[in-house]
Amino acid sequence: MSRNNSVAYSWMGLVMLCMFWVGGCKNLKDSTRPTTRKSPEVTLEACKRNNISGYKTISISGKGKIDYPDGNIKIGASYRINMYNDSLIWISVRVLGFEGVRVLITEDSVYVLNRQDKTLTVSDYRAVNDFLGQKANISKAQDLILGNLLVIPEEVTVVERRANPRVYKGRASGTDFAYEINTEINKLVEVRVRNEILQQNSRLQYTDFEFLGRQRVPKAGNIKVTAPTEATLMFKHSKMQLDNDKVTFKFNVPGSYERISG
Repeated sequence: MSRNNSVAYSWMGLVMLCMFWVGGCKNLKDSTRPTTRKSPEVTLEACKRNNISGYKTISISGKGKIDYPDGNIKIGASYRINMYNDSLIWISVRVLGFEGVRVLITEDSVYVLNRQDKTLTVSDYRAVNDFLGQKANISKAQDLILGNLLVIPEEVTVVERRANPRVYKGRASGTDFAYEINTEINKLVEVRVRNEILQQNSRLQYTDFEFLGRQRVPKAGNIKVTAPTEATLMFKHSKMQLDNDKVTFKFNVPGSYERISG
């Protein structure tokens, strides 16, 4: 894999970190007893109500840093992400002012346009699955890009009831999940996922919440994968737009580009 394609898959894979949470959101259940304070289940339901939804398109631009030791990559880049609800993610990554990679993610395929190598790589989600060691799903990627709460275990337990953030833990299909929720704004601030048998470990953190429409969304954060491979993405959005009529998903491929099956 070329250096540019390594950048593409590391960026894309990290952005799509939580796509493996397939099967949809489970019912929000809690095994703890209600208290005189805000109950754990109420906190989860309030956090879920604060999910941003019902949009047509969202566009995001900003800057980030990628650290991918296996690919010998450690660079800064600017990015633009355009999303069409539940169906498309379009990503453009620029380094030193020049677009190096353009990515189009549909419900079943991934297209990577490499400007330097003049190639178009077309694949299903297997390349991302191999990078993350998990299965992928586009709608969950969009939710987690926006900081929406997705609870996978059917039951979660409060570990630190009186703390803020409040910590919930659960287990599903051999994977341990931990969620941290800021109880003042009822927003997800961290997710940790670990499967010791499959040697998979990842963490997603959100910071700098601002309103986008009626709901808060994170403007910054970091994504860290420590297994099966090691990679880190730090991101900070500079601009977010909701239902922008001018948003596009252009993906023109020059005829001279070599087509590669991923």
